[in-house]
Amino acid sequence: MKPGSRLPGLLICLVLFSGCSGYGRIAAQRGETETITIDHLASAFDRYDVYFMEASYGCSPLLVFDPKADDSILQSGDWEEVRSKDALPGFLHRIRREGFGEVYLLLGPDGRRYGYLYAADENRIYSRAIDENSLELYMKASPCRKGAGPSGP
Repeated sequence: MKPGSRLPGLLICLVLFSGCSGYGRIAAQRGETETITIDHLASAFDRYDVYFMEASYGCSPLLVFDPKADDSILQSGDWEEVRSKDALPGFLHRIRREGFGEVYLLLGPDGRRYGYLYAADENRIYSRAIDENSLELYMKASPCRKGAGPSGP
């Protein structure tokens, strides 16, 4: 075997393993056939488990919309449940005072849609697969103001 012949095999292994790393993605809705707005999510409040994650590390707060009708589970140790539709405007106000809010897709490692995230444009939220039906959301310890909007690892 030639000394340089290991490199292509190593690169293929790295690509395969990085694609199965178990991290989800938080993606913009660009290119989607139907764009979901925060007004749509708010009007369909009863179809979602809705959670609020408070700001930390200079990040803006955010809302998570987890569809009740699917078998996927979103979880985090950093949020509180929004129990009524009447409470939603107060949470929306807390996000909007930080900047322009946008709805993002919460995607698993395989591209499966787990729900939606509504956040101002500067956040450092990440997601990691717990099992085939569970996705955990968490914040990195680094300051948000130094990074881009919501993203994966």
